[in-house]
Amino acid sequence: MSTIGSLQTIILLISICITPFIINPYSYDTLSSGKIIFLFVSQLVLFLLYFLHSIIDRKHTRTHLTILDVSIFTFTVAIAVSTLFSPSHLLSNMFTPYGITWYIAPLFLYLVVRITQITSNHFKLIVVAAILTILLPSITSIYLSSKVQNRNSVPTYSQAVEPFSSAPFITSWTLAPSAISNKANAITGEGVGNYNAFFNRVKPTEINMSPLWDKYIITSGSYMPHVLTEMGLFGLFAYMSTYVSYFWLLKKTVELKKTKVTLFLLLGGFYTLASSIFQPPLFNTLLLFSLLGGFLSNTYGEYLRLSDDTPKGIYFPKFVASLLALLLIVIISFFSFFSIKSLIGEYYYIKAAENLANNKASLVYELQKKSIEKNPYNDQYHRTFSQINLLLANNIVQTKKDTLSQQETQTITQALNQAISESKTAVALNSQKTINWENLGSIYRNIGPLVKDSASWSYASYEEAVRRDPKNPQLYVALGGLNYEQKKYPQAIEMFKKSIFLKSDFANGYYNLAWSYFENKQTDLAIQAMEKAISLLPINSTERTKAQKELDEFRKSI
Repeated sequence: MSTIGSLQTIILLISICITPFIINPYSYDTLSSGKIIFLFVSQLVLFLLYFLHSIIDRKHTRTHLTILDVSIFTFTVAIAVSTLFSPSHLLSNMFTPYGITWYIAPLFLYLVVRITQITSNHFKLIVVAAILTILLPSITSIYLSSKVQNRNSVPTYSQAVEPFSSAPFITSWTLAPSAISNKANAITGEGVGNYNAFFNRVKPTEINMSPLWDKYIITSGSYMPHVLTEMGLFGLFAYMSTYVSYFWLLKKTVELKKTKVTLFLLLGGFYTLASSIFQPPLFNTLLLFSLLGGFLSNTYGEYLRLSDDTPKGIYFPKFVASLLALLLIVIISFFSFFSIKSLIGEYYYIKAAENLANNKASLVYELQKKSIEKNPYNDQYHRTFSQINLLLANNIVQTKKDTLSQQETQTITQALNQAISESKTAVALNSQKTINWENLGSIYRNIGPLVKDSASWSYASYEEAVRRDPKNPQLYVALGGLNYEQKKYPQAIEMFKKSIFLKSDFANGYYNLAWSYFENKQTDLAIQAMEKAISLLPINSTERTKAQKELDEFRKSI
């Protein structure tokens, strides 16, 4: 074997073994999206090395095209089609959690395993890699969860600002038919990375009585309905065809030769299938299936050659390999550029979160600014930066109050303008996300009298959020609060009543409703609402003590 051939085999084998360690969906302290992209780029490099090997050492490249190859290609097309119809910005979708690269990176692992001809000679290595891929997430999740609970620093901005969660398993399957009820999305789905938008739109009211009521749901509780939602019927068909093809090809392989390799592939196939049905989307599951699928296709080709002396397969002429190598150089350059920037951006983002926990506001500002400079397509970065600018302005106002200098006034103005600008950028990057509109409404509401018509803009932003998330009780509290601030008490009452209708144990809703009733001269109803709020608040909490004092004031006013 040539030097290039040996090099690309060694790189792939090492990559397979270390992949479970660097790509872990449960790791709080990893740069997740950056590492996924890094894996993608490393696989493209291996692809390039393979074709360079074919140009230097052989006149032609031969491979056996299997039905699994076709299914994997079809699923890749489904991902691409869904992405094209996605309402979010293409580059934003590419470099965020559960975006395009989340799906594509494992599929390219399948491709590089196929072209490097990893077969039964490397069986022990494949077994080790598979075991690590299965066990490592569970082990590290237990360890890191206990570690996070016992420390004061913020794990990551993703978890500090937006606690990601998956929808309940039963709910995910119950909502699945709604994903194809809209003819416009039935074939191509909501778009890759847009499960949250779908869930907010169709979630049941009962979710508000569960611990997930205020969580940021970004995935389904099962991989199958997740694929159906984001990629439509075409995506689900393509994904299911990969498993049908896998087991059909495994049957053909067993007919050629039954060995411990085929038994391992059977067990691995059933594990990934069960995981895709009963677990939320896990990167490691898709990674493992790609690894096993590529290994299975190679094993089938190996056994086929051993059973027949006649060479079979598809031949790639030398010039085709050269063209593909040139194409890969272009792709590698593109992804290398953006992946490095994305990785550095996420590094700054996490460092900013750590300094936020230590109250280093000025350093947080500079780090967050750098993260956006490196990756301007991440709407979460812009959303967080808008809040940091608002915090900066509020800190100056609270510290100086009536003794503001001209420079401080100018700094406040710049910070507020920046907060608005960053909020609008987040909306522009993905207008389907409720949280982007909610953040814009919050920014306008907090700047208050400093900006003309800010209340009306805030109200309009919250209404856009409600249109995308109509069963979110917190949005109605925000709208009610805006009405209350403008002394529109009947309208405020209506909004607060909607919030407690959606969540009957919502103490904040009852509390605000009580004050709206009181200001609207409906003291009896105010007392009833405040009593309900108190009953829902934790005993001995400061909130309950405060509410009790206010209830006493209500009673004295009668």
